[in-house]
Amino acid sequence: FFLDDVVSLLAGAFAPGVFFLAGTASVGSFSQLARLDSAWLPLALALLKSLVLPAIIKGTVAALGGDRSAQEFGFTFGVLPAA
Repeated sequence: FFLDDVVSLLAGAFAPGVFFLAGTASVGSFSQLARLDSAWLPLALALLKSLVLPAIIKGTVAALGGDRSAQEFGFTFGVLPAA
């Protein structure tokens, strides 16, 4: 199909563009990334997502009357990465 070639061509340029923009954005910012005082927020959000969210999901499923397998599925689903 004609659009398949066009879409493939446009999609092929996405990854190199993203890598280029990420590289240019990180130039000169290593000192900011290496400081520990700026790392507490991403660390806190990652811990919140990994530890608290699965417990909330499991408790919600239990409160809604789910059996043990549904609670375990909810906990496992909460542990999975978002991206």
